[in-house]
Amino acid sequence: MNTVERTPAGGRRVINRSGPESAWHRSLRRLRRLPWLAMHLLLGLPLAVLAQTPGLRDRRLNGRTIEDHLARWWCRILLRVFGIRLTVTGDLPPAVLVAANHQTWLDIFVLLAAGLMRFVAKAEIRRWPLAGWIVARSRALFLQRGKSSSTAEVLAAMHGMLAHGERLAIFPEGGVPHTPGVHHFHSRLFAPAASGRCPAVPAAIRFSRDGAVSETTRFRPGEHFVGNAWRLLGEAGLEVEVRFLPALPGGTDRRSMARAAQAVVSAAYAAAA
Repeated sequence: MNTVERTPAGGRRVINRSGPESAWHRSLRRLRRLPWLAMHLLLGLPLAVLAQTPGLRDRRLNGRTIEDHLARWWCRILLRVFGIRLTVTGDLPPAVLVAANHQTWLDIFVLLAAGLMRFVAKAEIRRWPLAGWIVARSRALFLQRGKSSSTAEVLAAMHGMLAHGERLAIFPEGGVPHTPGVHHFHSRLFAPAASGRCPAVPAAIRFSRDGAVSETTRFRPGEHFVGNAWRLLGEAGLEVEVRFLPALPGGTDRRSMARAAQAVVSAAYAAAA
């Protein structure tokens, strides 16, 4: 049974009150979804990887690259395997820095399903079974937190990608918080936008069920990647909305830009569905 509670920001979230019957339902969902997941990985993943080969990925079809088409298709099917329906609102222009809130490892695939972009991801993701390999194949930039040399290398690579018209996505919270809501946006990775090289597009990612915000995708204390993925395979269906908000102009200091992005993302996240 689910109950709904008000959040401090005025929104709503679903609290799962699971009993023995819901545990049985979760097992049935896994039995139904696991073959679909296996088929998608065995058949769909080679196609998505093929689309990233240098001779094919830049070819265009209906205004988008082959890589964009197949990446969106693959990620949308992955979300459906987990019982998640995607809605996208707002504009996503090229050569922008996308700054999104972060609550699950699925956020990368949610954003890729909304539009082709590169990611700055924490280095630990490389060690995740399969998902780490997939993220690496998407030409993500991996940041070792706490190492200034890694930050400098990533920022230099970000400048180069943006100069070539690519979109870059960052999760300025710096990780996946266990507690609900939108948390503090760190400012370091806003540097390319703050320098005026590109605008920053805040993006609010919100999972919901029955119209109320759901936090069920977050890692629970002590929960590892495999355990979280296994739990989510058994969860009832969710909706996820990605809202690309109006761009913040560049040419300001990065701390002000981070605060402005956090403010608009927090407001969009807390807004009634």
